[in-house]
Amino acid sequence: MTITNIVENLQDLYELHNQLLELGIQKTEVIKKGQSDQLQEMMKHEQALLATIQKKENERQQLVQAFFHQHGVLDKEQTISNCLPFCREEERTRLSEKQQQLLQVIEQLKERNELNQQLLYQSLQYVNISLHLLRPQPEQTTYSHPMKRNNNHSTSMFDSKA
Repeated sequence: MTITNIVENLQDLYELHNQLLELGIQKTEVIKKGQSDQLQEMMKHEQALLATIQKKENERQQLVQAFFHQHGVLDKEQTISNCLPFCREEERTRLSEKQQQLLQVIEQLKERNELNQQLLYQSLQYVNISLHLLRPQPEQTTYSHPMKRNNNHSTSMFDSKA
């Protein structure tokens, strides 16, 4: 296997991760607007992208493994960084650039996903507070005489007497 194959694979991974990042940016806007149906559709698309990324990642691992096998190196951890010493200068530069591009987009994707997670958490908190305000509260929470207790307390969402 040549370094060119590994570089092409890293480029494909970069493009797929970039698509995932763009989807994450769109997801932020959908979450802000509270459009849950559109969010579900985006998550389906995201799952398809993740499956494709996983296939490309498996391919990358096989390419790197074949590269090390070709160079007779079996005792090193098989990473892109460990490939660099076995490359010519121009190959090393191209491989290193693609690796850095991929790492950069993965870091941006991580930050975007954290933001989206925080927004979803805040949305859930708002829904829980709204539900809590709609639910009727029991009138008395302290001890009272057993003969004076009113046993018709219900914990339903709506007061049917109203």
